[in-house]
Amino acid sequence: MVKLDESSTKLLSALNKRIDAGQLDVPLLTSVVSQVLMMVGTPDAEAGKLAQLIQSDQALTGHVMRITNSPAYRGAAQLVSLQQAVARLGLQLISEIALVAASGPKLFRVDPYTQLVDESWRHALACGSWAKEIARLNHSNVEIAFLCGILCQIGKPTILQAMLSINKEAVIALSRDDIESIINENHTLAGAYIAEQWQLPSAVGDVINFLGERECSDSHDALYEIVTASLRMASLHCSGELEDLETLKIEPSLLALHLYDEEIEKLWLQREKVQETVEALSL
Repeated sequence: MVKLDESSTKLLSALNKRIDAGQLDVPLLTSVVSQVLMMVGTPDAEAGKLAQLIQSDQALTGHVMRITNSPAYRGAAQLVSLQQAVARLGLQLISEIALVAASGPKLFRVDPYTQLVDESWRHALACGSWAKEIARLNHSNVEIAFLCGILCQIGKPTILQAMLSINKEAVIALSRDDIESIINENHTLAGAYIAEQWQLPSAVGDVINFLGERECSDSHDALYEIVTASLRMASLHCSGELEDLETLKIEPSLLALHLYDEEIEKLWLQREKVQETVEALSL
């Protein structure tokens, strides 16, 4: 961690008090998105009802259709209706797209740091996408892995927004290194808090809480390792350093999942697919 000066340390102390008191300004999901997530979690959810629910929010409908008609999702033919999109892609994937469409950078008021938020969001999308690919290889819950990947990064703009609120009169001049250091030290706490406020499955918040530690409850060990590995994959992906397969084969976070060389090679071959997914979800 970058060594902070006295003023920055005071800001960090105020931020920690706000986190401990549960006073972070968490962006709220729309009622429609909350209902979408609850609907998909029920065993008798119907595609028609899901499409009808999303269509009740015109802005969300447009955003979801833009994403589903991107090269990553649409297949050979353009999707012309939500009903068709749900039928082709499935309830779970449409719910993930709806969540992403409703929780991007636009939720945060972080001028003049919009570029930092955009970078964090792309990293979150890469992390969620890689978590799904790793979970498939590990025969784990793909949907929960995706949510963990997204939420473990979405805490970053939340922390940044809180810092700006505390420092709203710009009395403390923070360098980008200071900002990133404070964010990196605290964003998992914010991610877990958001997961709780959004009423996501408890496993999501539990795993995010343990990120950065080397201990996790036995029931979530595999998921914890998947998300840890996805963070590493996302960092390599976003930095353009995901080209050396042999280096990937000795990556500790992947070895912790006991993946064979041929499985890591399969994972490595998903680079283009993940990039297309990140581009689609960034629309």
